[in-house]
Amino acid sequence: MPIDSPAGYLYTLEEMVASARAERDRLERKFTQPVLLVVAPAEDWAETTAVRLPSASSSDAEPISVTMMPTLVLPVSKRHPGSTDVTFGRSTVCDVVLPFAAISKAHGFFRMEVEGRWLVGDLGSKNGTFVDGHKVTASTSHPMRDGATLRFGDVTAKFLSPVSFVADLKRRLT
Repeated sequence: MPIDSPAGYLYTLEEMVASARAERDRLERKFTQPVLLVVAPAEDWAETTAVRLPSASSSDAEPISVTMMPTLVLPVSKRHPGSTDVTFGRSTVCDVVLPFAAISKAHGFFRMEVEGRWLVGDLGSKNGTFVDGHKVTASTSHPMRDGATLRFGDVTAKFLSPVSFVADLKRRLT
């Protein structure tokens, strides 16, 4: 069952794996756009899962308990006509809606270059955009590799090409 968010229904990785079982032979045709695998702290509107992390200060200390949302799968694709950029942010006017408090209403954009390489840019967001630990400034765009780790405040995401996402789904099915 998808998670009902302020931006509409969001699908978890577990749901994608379950639906992939029935569509194993059609996955390449179904997933033609990159996806973001999003991990975020719990929000008021979301179901959560508890994660216990070892304490960084001492091996004898109690583990830290963190409440997180399940991993979400968000397609990187245009929903609105206009710019060639795929915008992302908290607002429903964006193409990719990330309904988390750490995300600005209009946070950033993705752009596919002619060679098929993807770039990410920041639109002057409050918490910034980071690619593999490198800050993306508001005046530049940053190239991304397949499997790049993105961070927007306390929200992290992995950028996967359609080929990599399908391969990941198939690995999870075995």
